[in-house]
Amino acid sequence: MAVCLAVVASACAQDTSAQKAVYSQIEKNLDTYKKVKARDPDGTSLTGWIGQGDIPVKILAKSPGLLEEYYTGPDGKLAFVYREWDKGGAKVEERLYMDADSIVKWVSTEKNAPVLHGEDYSEMLRALVKSAVEYSKILAPEEPPARGVEIRTETTEVKSSGQRFTEGKFLRIDEGDYFHWVMEDNATGEEASYFILKPDASVEAVVSDPEKFVGKKCRVTWKESTELLPEAGQKMDVQQILSVSWINK
Repeated sequence: MAVCLAVVASACAQDTSAQKAVYSQIEKNLDTYKKVKARDPDGTSLTGWIGQGDIPVKILAKSPGLLEEYYTGPDGKLAFVYREWDKGGAKVEERLYMDADSIVKWVSTEKNAPVLHGEDYSEMLRALVKSAVEYSKILAPEEPPARGVEIRTETTEVKSSGQRFTEGKFLRIDEGDYFHWVMEDNATGEEASYFILKPDASVEAVVSDPEKFVGKKCRVTWKESTELLPEAGQKMDVQQILSVSWINK
């Protein structure tokens, strides 16, 4: 099924009646569900409304500058997500309607919203699914991982946040909304790129004057994590560099 972009001025004629019915039914009966509160390791405030099978039918996640509401259908799959975030002091609202495999409609009030393509929607879906699963585990911890919001099992893996290492040659710092460390990976011979989000002094020294380090052999410590990226307006899985040491050979 083709994925559609739907901004305020141009709505795509996809049938979202099933998702809207899920939303209406949950909101109508919200007081009948068990209500629980918690926080995730990043400090995100979570509220869950727990339905049959100890599965959250609704999850409210609030962090600075971002509010998200996840709605789960009777089949245990994510059906609708409402998101509200700040961009340059202006409030942006998004509504995402999902079927079993894809985002079928996206409605956004963002001015000059980016034009997204298939892989962009797939990445957005993966991020939403992962967040919903992680939040569900926190709000209903007694259940095994597969029960907490049973959404597309091929996309629900929660990856380890343990530290990893890459040896290679430093190439450059790419600049954009976020800086990226780019190096040649000895193991693959290909370029490897890491977000620069919370680096230590060893990385900051390179960012300050990257030309001094071009071509030098290095060993990078990095991790994979889920981060709230304000410029993207959502949480995303990223590989971020933590530190670097230089190999004198």
